[in-house]
Amino acid sequence: MSTFTKTRLAGTICAVSMLILAGCNLPSNLLESTPDATGVFFTAVALMTEKAGTTSAISTQPATTPVPEVITPTAGASPVIQATVVTQQPSPTLRCELARPGIPLDVTIPDDTRLNPGESFTKVWRFVNNGSCTWTRDYAVVWFSGDELGVQNEQRFLQQVAPGESVDLTVDMAAPNEPGVYSSYWMLRSDSGALFGLGPNGDAPFWVRIQVVAVSTATPTVTIAPSATPVVEASGSAQLQSDQSIDLDSGLLGQGDEDDIALELDEAEQYQLVPLNNARLGVFGMIKPGIIDCGGTLVSSDPVSLSDLQNGLYLCYRTNQGLPGALLLVKLPDQGDPLELEYLTWAAP
Repeated sequence: MSTFTKTRLAGTICAVSMLILAGCNLPSNLLESTPDATGVFFTAVALMTEKAGTTSAISTQPATTPVPEVITPTAGASPVIQATVVTQQPSPTLRCELARPGIPLDVTIPDDTRLNPGESFTKVWRFVNNGSCTWTRDYAVVWFSGDELGVQNEQRFLQQVAPGESVDLTVDMAAPNEPGVYSSYWMLRSDSGALFGLGPNGDAPFWVRIQVVAVSTATPTVTIAPSATPVVEASGSAQLQSDQSIDLDSGLLGQGDEDDIALELDEAEQYQLVPLNNARLGVFGMIKPGIIDCGGTLVSSDPVSLSDLQNGLYLCYRTNQGLPGALLLVKLPDQGDPLELEYLTWAAP
């Protein structure tokens, strides 16, 4: 046998021996069948990864990138690569029709404005577009419930209002012919006909509330000369904290049975003025009243909620001594701040 032939035979025997040794080191399930080249490659990768353990260098993937997981295939099967994908939740979207009150909400005709029977007036509300849709001229302010005071029950917008912008909405109205207190509730209507208003859910109506007073045609038996100045019993300013009271005949605080009004919180944690000891209280309006005005104002012993009122509003009262007076809300209480007021009590009953 030639040297060349011996060399080739020795190389062949060596190669076969290496294959046999390698086969002994492979799992038995891989020897039972012949995997394809792809399967052998991924099997080798899996075995190398397993043997390497935690000492192998693995590239760090970003937190938002799915990390592939290699599953070792069985003999003759193709490898399967799985990826874990984190689904990001969509962010909440802003509602289309959403409104909030402007500052002030009641531009004209604050609550309990006194009007004559049949008197015409113009109500103006101020709103801010707090939603994501533009209010077009197809939007409208419409009557919702209560007393029908509007000359028309709907009034279309006169301009477009983009999100974040404010608008003054005007409705012509007329007071009823009979004396009394009247409340008319209104809402906004979108171009699709959906009603919306104020409040957290956008479904609360807004309103106008007026007092219609009787006009006396009888000839008065007693007249007061225009130059005559009513005698003042007491006047001044005061600050009331919650649960404090004041005697409007003297201007002194905490006089017990002599006090006329107290600042208290109702069940809804809203501030209110409560008449005491048979005193009476009623809302007048934004114009400073005189003794005759307060003499004709509807007053009662019912509490007056301050949540519906605003700074600069006048109230009329009768003290527990029967004396008339006017009270100005200088600054409403807010977050622990006191109620600031001015009072004027006349000596004439």
